[in-house]
Amino acid sequence: MIDQATHPCVDFYHHVCDKWTMRYNVDTIGISKRNAFKTVTNALLLTSAKSTVTLPRSFREFYTACYSFLESKPRSSLSALLQPLRGHADILSMGNFSLFLEHAIFLSLEWGIDVVFTLGLVGSMDSTHLRISPARNLLGKLDPNGDSPNLMDQLRPLLDFALAGTTLTTSAATILELDKALKHDAADEPAAFSPVTILNRLENFLHITRWLRCINSLLPTEAHVNAQSMLVTDYFNAIERGIATIYSASSDGLVYAFLQVLAELARFNYHRSVHSDDAPSASACFFAGAEVFGHSWARMFIELTSSGSSCKRTETIFRQLVTLTTSSRAFAWTDETSRNRYRILLSGVRLYLYGDTDAAGSDATWGPSFVRWEAFPEDFLLAKREAQKRSLRNPRPLLTNVKDSLLYSGRVSYSGSLRAVVVPPISSSWPFCTSEEVPVEFDLGMLGVLMATEMSRAAFAHFRSGARLLENRSELGGFSDCIRPIAQAVLGAPLGELSGRVTTEAFLWVRGVRLAQQLLSEALSKAATVDAQGWRNAHATFFMRFCRLTCGTRTEPGGLSAEARCLLPLANIPEFPIAFQCPVPSRMTHKSCEVL
Repeated sequence: MIDQATHPCVDFYHHVCDKWTMRYNVDTIGISKRNAFKTVTNALLLTSAKSTVTLPRSFREFYTACYSFLESKPRSSLSALLQPLRGHADILSMGNFSLFLEHAIFLSLEWGIDVVFTLGLVGSMDSTHLRISPARNLLGKLDPNGDSPNLMDQLRPLLDFALAGTTLTTSAATILELDKALKHDAADEPAAFSPVTILNRLENFLHITRWLRCINSLLPTEAHVNAQSMLVTDYFNAIERGIATIYSASSDGLVYAFLQVLAELARFNYHRSVHSDDAPSASACFFAGAEVFGHSWARMFIELTSSGSSCKRTETIFRQLVTLTTSSRAFAWTDETSRNRYRILLSGVRLYLYGDTDAAGSDATWGPSFVRWEAFPEDFLLAKREAQKRSLRNPRPLLTNVKDSLLYSGRVSYSGSLRAVVVPPISSSWPFCTSEEVPVEFDLGMLGVLMATEMSRAAFAHFRSGARLLENRSELGGFSDCIRPIAQAVLGAPLGELSGRVTTEAFLWVRGVRLAQQLLSEALSKAATVDAQGWRNAHATFFMRFCRLTCGTRTEPGGLSAEARCLLPLANIPEFPIAFQCPVPSRMTHKSCEVL
């Protein structure tokens, strides 16, 4: 929560909490869920104290500030309590452990699965993840008649994570933890936890039957794929051939989700194969391709659907990848001849994806990591990062019209022809967007995804000047002169001479929230049923999410504080006090610093 002593709307805390509860007062918290909330809260605070990785401040402040408020009310809404946490999930960057925390809390409070996971953070040099393990005793204490958590309860967040477009950042330790759970449960209840049973349950969630039907339509009868073979991976090469044209079944984004889940299953099988002699090695083809190319791996099948020859080219590339991957029991990159063939193939694929004319046949392009093949998959991760850096310096046009945008349902893309960040008309609550895929001028920590989430409320949004670089120093200078007295009035303390870095940061925050708020207002103006209260509710939700965003964003040395990141943009927007029906403080200026 924002410190009410420094906030321009002094009554912000109580005003927001009261409105919050009234607006979402739709259910009752039972004793078991109340206890679950205590358990999760204590676990979060305890984990934060012991871990070397500090939880986002907004998470801690949210629980600290609203815990007693919740306990004192006999009727409060779980949806309301989870809303800010869901907002954080929308804006947290790829691979952040907080996504796992959100899933655990959501499952616990909303679905009554209390608590499927132990909230133990495990940190290493380059990753942090939540150690997943069953918490069978907790559910029994809260609900003696409740069912014990099963394997699907553990797999579901992992698959949700896959659908979020963040599949391939799951740590190997987490995968192996699931593997242990699978073997343990399978020994106790073999019928309930067989691979076929698991996939049958997934069919209701992912519509796998639909995709199997599409794949099988491309294959002879004797080669048809069934649910069991998807985990056994005997027909992974058949699945590869089918994926090249599976886009024809739909353009609503499920293709991408399906690819992500298949990749996660393949990664799971790959890590099992490291510790098992009988696991098929063919599953590594999905894992290798996705680790190298990230989102481009899936985009390769979706972006090029307008041309039949492009589809054939894609199919040929991946067939070669499958052939090379499965040609040797010990993997194709363990001998020099296969390694050279594989390097040439990957260079060709990268040339095809990124237009890198220096890639084909060049050993130096991939760097020294390609000498250390025993370090797989670190080599592929490094190559992926290098490719992402190149795409940042020279973003490729991804979208050209509204029709194309439908293929990217739920993700944000940069359009070179429009010179804009384009948001598709349909957006899921988990944007398929990473900071690496957003141009430099929009790689603002988490602000870019905040903008994307809010802009998705409009039917289709792109803005004229949104993609330009901050090259106009006179514009920044004028903004600095304008924002300084506002900062002093709102924060109650002078900022002194604003450095170029602080000015640019403030400029970006103000511009981002202004664009998002304008698009939100535009969307509301087009809605026929939005009354004055609905207008205030929509803006209040937006402003609350924005302030929580600024609290959760890391403060760089010498940069703006969290309070300044929240207050300066909102003090610049007259709709802010109106949304909360607050009197406008005398120190709040109405002058707007132009940033567009």
